[in-house]
Amino acid sequence: MIDISNEIPINIKYEMVALFQVIEYRDTVYREFGITVEVRSREEGHNTPHVHAHYQQYHVSIDINSAIIIIGNLPNKQLEKAIEFVQNNRTMLLEKWNKYHEFKFKF
Repeated sequence: MIDISNEIPINIKYEMVALFQVIEYRDTVYREFGITVEVRSREEGHNTPHVHAHYQQYHVSIDINSAIIIIGNLPNKQLEKAIEFVQNNRTMLLEKWNKYHEFKFKF
């Protein structure tokens, strides 16, 4: 985390926050069997490294470290595939998570 609390005037800080809140990257890391798994850059209030998985109208967030469902649901077959993907690709997913969440500003 970068601490810029004493270096930048408050009005500039708020402009920077507003700018970075607009941008969100969604990195698709898996797409198979109709399932899409993404790592997202904009995760307000989410401190746990996780991925988002989608299948049709279903959505789920899965913790990268434990492969436990944080919220949401998928049909059983698709959920098993998504969890298996997370378990088998934990290192790559954590690298992507850290890449997108490396520079968080502390105000």
